[in-house]
Amino acid sequence: MNRFLILTASIIVCLTLINNCQSYKVKKSQEKHIASKELGEYLDKQAKDAGFNGIAAIYVGQTPAYVNSYLTDDLSQDYAVSKSSRFMIGSVTKQFTAASILLLAERKLLSVDDTIDKYFPDFPYGNMIRIKNLLNHTSGLQRDPFYDYMIERIDKAHFDEFITKRVLNKNELRFITNSYYYDPASKKYLIKKTVSFNNRMKILNIIFLTCYISETLNYDVDSMLKEAIARDKIKALFYPGVRYSYSNFGYIILSSIIEKAGGMNYNDFVRKNIFEPLGMVNSGFGYDKNSSNLLIEGYTDYDEKLPQKIDMSFWPGGAGSAYSSAADLNKWLSSFADNSILSKESVDTLFNSFVETGNKRYGYGFMINDYDIDDIRISSINHNGCIFSFNSSVHFLPDFDIKIILLSSKQNYNYLQEKWIKDIYSIIIKNDVEIKNYFAKNKL
Repeated sequence: MNRFLILTASIIVCLTLINNCQSYKVKKSQEKHIASKELGEYLDKQAKDAGFNGIAAIYVGQTPAYVNSYLTDDLSQDYAVSKSSRFMIGSVTKQFTAASILLLAERKLLSVDDTIDKYFPDFPYGNMIRIKNLLNHTSGLQRDPFYDYMIERIDKAHFDEFITKRVLNKNELRFITNSYYYDPASKKYLIKKTVSFNNRMKILNIIFLTCYISETLNYDVDSMLKEAIARDKIKALFYPGVRYSYSNFGYIILSSIIEKAGGMNYNDFVRKNIFEPLGMVNSGFGYDKNSSNLLIEGYTDYDEKLPQKIDMSFWPGGAGSAYSSAADLNKWLSSFADNSILSKESVDTLFNSFVETGNKRYGYGFMINDYDIDDIRISSINHNGCIFSFNSSVHFLPDFDIKIILLSSKQNYNYLQEKWIKDIYSIIIKNDVEIKNYFAKNKL
């Protein structure tokens, strides 16, 4: 046990040293011309080759250096996008959750050093997990520990009514029906024990889009936590603070902590304290095209439209339930330079409380990626998101207040983003002597 404690302490010290080895500061932008023509030519070609349906935007401060929307040839104008179009942004939501926690810390309503048993007394290991562990994914909690129990058993009537009639793709329907067997005694379809966790999550996502869950289960976050605790679904993968392991669960817990400390619904807190002050009029939560024509139509690999409305009251909360537009996301990222939402100290904490994740680093709701371009290295603060058929990528070069925002309503686009981002930065640096000289100090 002593050897374990010594090892744990050593690792925690190492993580502390890592956090202090480099800091990221946000500078107000200056007027720049960043090769808009060359960027446009590059993105036009890449978008056409990839069948990209969405918007690509590059900003310097509040100034759009390049903004263009794309529509693939095989889709009707129903899917067309504009600069005001609202996209589900998935895990990009996490930065709003992290910022909300720091706002509450500024107001002395909580501390990132609080253990979570303060908010959830019965939470397993709650006296060891701190809010800061949830923020940078060092809590030791699983990625998505409790969604699978929602689909362990399904009433026959619901299976027949919702699943067999609403899952339109034959391959997906066959995949689901082959994963269950009917139990006459309980009059339920039970999931086979041989179905892997990954396949359970795939089933969940398909069933989720049929609105089966929203119409038959009315869970809020606290109810889900109680259910997960009762079913012994929450496990510790490692001692808190020892290492990094990405956890959507952690950010769902954070959204509930925001509600408890902030005294209002998570969505309302973010809207009142971030979206409204910044004039982010095209940002909000949930997927309901009936209430917004600007919310872009999502579609699957099979060119099937998503339902008009998906109830997201319990999933995925502060981990990924927001929508936004390119212009709104630029307003948000620009707020770090003038501290209109978070104080300078909180912005520094947001970016610099990071841990190593292999070849990347994770702060509070943001990742830091290094890109080797020619003989120099740049660090880009960023996050990607993926939910339903939507993909998003938001990159931020704080030294020059340059933002790259890619939003798509087409599935399976994430594999392109890293290449696009690096190439975009390469074009910017090649055409700007000041930026190139600034990063020349980071020669490889």
